Amino acid sequence: MNLERKDITVIGSALILSILAGAVNELGTSVPIGPVTLLMLPAGIISILFVYLAAQQYGGMVARYLYFIATGIGVFLLTTTPHVIWHRGEPELLGLNPSFWYIFYHGGILMSYFFIGYGFYLFYKSGQ
Repeated sequence: MNLERKDITVIGSALILSILAGAVNELGTSVPIGPVTLLMLPAGIISILFVYLAAQQYGGMVARYLYFIATGIGVFLLTTTPHVIWHRGEPELLGLNPSFWYIFYHGGILMSYFFIGYGFYLFYKSGQ
């Protein structure tokens, strides 16, 4: 891979923070999942912002590929945040049973992976 030291530091730090958060939760100092899940929103919005700025800078087909990736990030945010909170009790919402919401949320996450993957696939095909 062609990663720089600072890239590895960011990846490693995120991994360590995730492990620490899990360990703290395991020790019985449980953190409510709702507020923690809401922290994903600013991170995702910042990601979409930088993808959008890169698309504006490059334009053309590269912008199209980046918009697919940004759409995937957006769909992920819109489905994951309520999905994680919903999983606490898996209640009926809007008169629809939990199996509907289970498929809806997991399908949304699958769709987000498709959009992101397709955006990177388009990058790959354009380089051939």
